[in-house]
Amino acid sequence: MNSDYRILPLTIQDIPRMLDLWEKAGLPFKPQGRDSLSEIQRQMRTDTVIFLGALFGKNDDLVGTVVGTDDGRKGYLNRLAVLPDHRGKGVGSALLKKCELWLRQRGRGIITALVEEGNDASFEFMRGNEYEEHRDIVYFTKRDNPDV
Repeated sequence: MNSDYRILPLTIQDIPRMLDLWEKAGLPFKPQGRDSLSEIQRQMRTDTVIFLGALFGKNDDLVGTVVGTDDGRKGYLNRLAVLPDHRGKGVGSALLKKCELWLRQRGRGIITALVEEGNDASFEFMRGNEYEEHRDIVYFTKRDNPDV
């Protein structure tokens, strides 16, 4: 990644730009539920979640995001998204590494990411960043509604 990019924590003021980026990047999200403005604001006020952004150029255009979550045992990577024009330039890997650093500083020796079946680009990205695929784990959920 070149010096035109900076990785910094995002703030509540950045939420509209972040939601716009998620949409432009094709990231599925739930704006009426777990990705609502109020829910993201709530998460940003905790010390167990970090929202990181990749800022580009002199205007600090938001071109990538990742959300790191610490559950007290493991670290989780969520919402890793990079705008199409900035993919393949190391932005995603830089976001990933900065998030990993934050989680490791919190004592998390296991960092996980869930990738939806069929998202081949994300599978390759995770493998390329030294993550191992575990097919021996099955993900179960119980949801109050589809937007949570």
